[in-house]
Amino acid sequence: MFSNDIKAIFFDLDGTLRHNDPSSMEAFYLFAAEEGFVTTPEQQLLGERWVNAYWAESEELQQDLAQFGPWHDNGEFWINHARRHLVALGSPGGQAERLAMQVSKRMRAEYESVDCVVPEVPPVLMSLRAAGFALAVVSNRSTPFDELMETLDLAQHFDFWLAAGEVGLFKPDPTVLHLAADRAGVRADQTVYVGDNYYADVLGARAAGMHPVLYDPKGVYPEVDCVVIRDITHLEPLFLAC
Repeated sequence: MFSNDIKAIFFDLDGTLRHNDPSSMEAFYLFAAEEGFVTTPEQQLLGERWVNAYWAESEELQQDLAQFGPWHDNGEFWINHARRHLVALGSPGGQAERLAMQVSKRMRAEYESVDCVVPEVPPVLMSLRAAGFALAVVSNRSTPFDELMETLDLAQHFDFWLAAGEVGLFKPDPTVLHLAADRAGVRADQTVYVGDNYYADVLGARAAGMHPVLYDPKGVYPEVDCVVIRDITHLEPLFLAC
């Protein structure tokens, strides 16, 4: 449980409140298997860790942005990303080079998903708001996501939301989290941050002086040194004493 000093709870968006159904990871592993590279569940968890680390402003990401340019609708970037992902899964270099082209092509042509919110999320948010906590979403998205918040019926539960791209600095850089705390009128040490990416969310929250909670339903991070929840409903007991 957290102390009575907690005044605000901030959430990551993608992978925490909002999910793809099916997920891009599921599609990636399916296409890779159909192209001849079958992965075990253990490999897939390692792959998820690699993807999380990569997108947490990693050195690899910075190198790829410098070489290929912005990732939006950038085929060369995503082929290279697939190659890196396959190598991280244990695919030999030559096989990874070949498969990256095929899997990337299939992802662009065949992968379709819908945005979804786990049914348990709205009741938890309503409970936390009723308890008096300020609630906000702080995402590493590049652009504002007002329309998505309305479409997902999440907007009503939050005081505000911020995209790191509006600031130009992305988690784990603490800048956007500090800005959110200022906007909420709370100190960083009065704030809990909930997210699914250890490298961006937990390390970013700590850099900001906030209290991290890792949402890890798949058990991707069995050994981490922070509060971990496997189900979003496990948030409520953490704040019963507040």
